Amino acid sequence: MKEFLRIGLLLLAALFVTTGCQEDEGESTDALPFSPYVDAFTTGKVSRTTPVYLILNQDVAGEKMTPAVLSKAMKIKPEVKGDFEFDNAHTIVFRPTGEFERDKQYSISADLSQLFEDVSDTDKNFTFKFSTLPISLRGNLESMSVNTANESTYDFVVNLYTADSETPETVESLVKISENGTLSWVHSDDGKKHILKIEGVAGGKKVKTMEVSVGANK
Repeated sequence: MKEFLRIGLLLLAALFVTTGCQEDEGESTDALPFSPYVDAFTTGKVSRTTPVYLILNQDVAGEKMTPAVLSKAMKIKPEVKGDFEFDNAHTIVFRPTGEFERDKQYSISADLSQLFEDVSDTDKNFTFKFSTLPISLRGNLESMSVNTANESTYDFVVNLYTADSETPETVESLVKISENGTLSWVHSDDGKKHILKIEGVAGGKKVKTMEVSVGANK
């Protein structure tokens, strides 16, 4: 009987949930905050490395566009190393020095009386929230072919996608393969696509199922 290998490729979408998940559920149902001084702001789930924006509907006076004023006007909780800056006269941006913590909710508060004159007590404080993405993996089998050097073995190419930018070390440590083969990886520059090539997987006279999965301890 000709040797063969039938593949049941199980690509597990692994979603690592932190204790912040209940806060995220509440965030999705809350009405967005409003201020007569604000046009737009960052909200929802964002990358750990993305800048966060507060866009005002009028320009801040030039004499108030200073780091000293921003340090009084803008706060982020939990604290993150980074800087608030004016991107232009009506846009404030926070850029983390490294990155935000994974799968965590943050809030940014603005004391608008530091930026504009004659702000009422009712409109003085504005707070908005955003969350960072959890780690997740999804994947698909791109190709299966007979190994050119050994026709009794097979080669596979699997594409894995992550919700946020992830390092090669992180992704490679998570993925497990149930059959022996020679592994090689190619990772995209943005850290969101990860190509796994598995070469020389042995066939057999019985049906085999090969699993590409996230390790059980993850």
